Amino acid sequence: MKGNWYWIELIGFDRTQGDFGVKAFLDNVSGRIEGISFLFSDIDFVNLHDGITGKTLRPCDCSYGGLPCSEERNRQAWTDEELKGLVARLHEYGIKVLFSFFNTFTYGNDCGQMEIGAFCGAHKEIWYLDKNGNESFGVNVLKTLKDGTMYEDFLFAQIERVRRDYGFDGVHLADGISTARPSVLNGDFSDDIVGQFLKYDMGIKNIPAVVKTKKEYRERRAQIVEHYYFEFITFLSRRWAAYYKKAHQRIGGMMIFNNAWTCDPFDSLYRYGFDYNLIETEKSSAMMMEEISATRPILSKADNGGYKNTEKDILGYHYKYMLTQMSLKAALPSLKILPLTPVKDTAEQWDLLRHNPMELSRAIYRRNNTYIYRDGLKKCVGAPFFCLSNGLKKSDWDWLNDTYEASARPSIDAACGYTALFSKTRMYAELKEYIRTKEYPSNELNYQLSIQGLDIGCMAEAGELWKINTPILVTNYHLLDEKEKEIVKKIKAPLVVLGKNVDFGTRFSAYYDIALNNMTGYEGIEKDFERLKKYAVPTKAAKGEAPLGGLWTCPLSYRRLPDRYFRVLAEILSKAAGLFLPREKVHLTKQKISDGAYRYLISNDTYGYVLPELRHGSPIKNALSVTKYKGYKVCVEGDAFVDRVPPRGMSIVELEET
Repeated sequence: MKGNWYWIELIGFDRTQGDFGVKAFLDNVSGRIEGISFLFSDIDFVNLHDGITGKTLRPCDCSYGGLPCSEERNRQAWTDEELKGLVARLHEYGIKVLFSFFNTFTYGNDCGQMEIGAFCGAHKEIWYLDKNGNESFGVNVLKTLKDGTMYEDFLFAQIERVRRDYGFDGVHLADGISTARPSVLNGDFSDDIVGQFLKYDMGIKNIPAVVKTKKEYRERRAQIVEHYYFEFITFLSRRWAAYYKKAHQRIGGMMIFNNAWTCDPFDSLYRYGFDYNLIETEKSSAMMMEEISATRPILSKADNGGYKNTEKDILGYHYKYMLTQMSLKAALPSLKILPLTPVKDTAEQWDLLRHNPMELSRAIYRRNNTYIYRDGLKKCVGAPFFCLSNGLKKSDWDWLNDTYEASARPSIDAACGYTALFSKTRMYAELKEYIRTKEYPSNELNYQLSIQGLDIGCMAEAGELWKINTPILVTNYHLLDEKEKEIVKKIKAPLVVLGKNVDFGTRFSAYYDIALNNMTGYEGIEKDFERLKKYAVPTKAAKGEAPLGGLWTCPLSYRRLPDRYFRVLAEILSKAAGLFLPREKVHLTKQKISDGAYRYLISNDTYGYVLPELRHGSPIKNALSVTKYKGYKVCVEGDAFVDRVPPRGMSIVELEET
């Protein structure tokens, strides 16, 4: 894929070579490249920049965290002039070059001691405070310098200076720079941030602008969380919008930004106070979407900030990120989305290529086959953004490139499963309801159904639904605005509506009102809904704050329904739409390629091979596995086919009808 992007450290190149090792790198990746983002990790790379003077860069600029070596070579002491030369040499090959950095400012030196960046060490006023009022080693980019200047004004001026001096094509806003690093609940309730909050006309009363002790700090935070949490989240989303508006005005060249800690639009808003739809994304070049479905199943409790994966989590991450891809693209249809492909990280010590290759291949296959409907079917993501890209052999890159190309298809005619409604306005209504009751937002309802086997193959906004003739799923109907409700009622395609007080269609009640419209149902559907009622007993609404403060690694608390409820409901909705019935730990996505030609994505959640017999419903002329070698034979008999699906992997089969 020609448009590949590579996130890489300086240690991935060689300052001792005449071309700085550029040709060797390009030969390794087979020349399939659009751009590079250099990771400098420490924000003081930008803060301390004062021109190109021949100075030696700091260790943490030359490798992530100042690590002494990688698999390829020892860390080298690059000068700023050499870095500028490297950028120029990459430009000679037509490669775009960006720079990226985190909001952190500490690193371990070669003696094992912690170093603090000089600028940040002198400006503690911009450090994050945690929920208890303690300092943390990260910059809050929304805060104010001691001279009264907004830090972002200084930051953006420095970013532009770095860009111009080195000849970078633009900037990649990474962790803690693109969005907050801590969640809202775990984050900054300082006088600075609360003072900004109180300046917004949001009807806030009895919240002190200044506190003198940590006890008062905690009390003020508790007041905001208990009485004004929706308003505080809304303020933060507006504040981030203002931040991005300045960034777009003051930084030249390209701008790529990370999404909010792997989060979909609802989770991004609730957990991090970040609304993708407010930040004028049409002025950005792309979003790097942190798609880490292959990484999360193997992360430890320590990696997850104190949260230990459950078996359900491990089974579900693939489907959660599939839905995140759809919802992000549905929210931002005009923005290019580059999916992070996590390969390995020497500093953080994870390696998917060697430790979880099947899960990695499944993630790649899935992202190449995920769609929204927007004036026709549109792919959710573009070319990969490989992380991190140093220390790999040519054989590694060949495997990655082959995996991408094997599963890629330019277009399809239809996603045969359900198209789920995406609504920007419903999201804020769901936010209010979730804060009050902990009822499921739509993203979680879609996830609970998907993990139980329901084929959700596409998303679309309300205005697009009348163009679709495949089944449509609308969740939390009661939280739509009136215009969206009227659109839903007029849909001619097979339709399932789930919510409260649904007033049309053939209705059943099992905790939610579940309405079928333009669907004949099937023999025995009433009995299946009676069976569903047995499981329609939720837990009591969760009390208190979200576990781990809403950290992205930890599921939110909900007024939960049993897994069996969603299993039975997924079976009902599959039968009603004429889709494959869910099979335990084997998930199917069906796509129509053209008349008489179909593509099946068969996902295996188990740790052993599975050989499911799948009935297409019409006689099959031939079937081909596009993810296996040419000589591999898919067994076909009548309307059925059998394929061997690798452990924690995916097979893609294309077939023709007779």
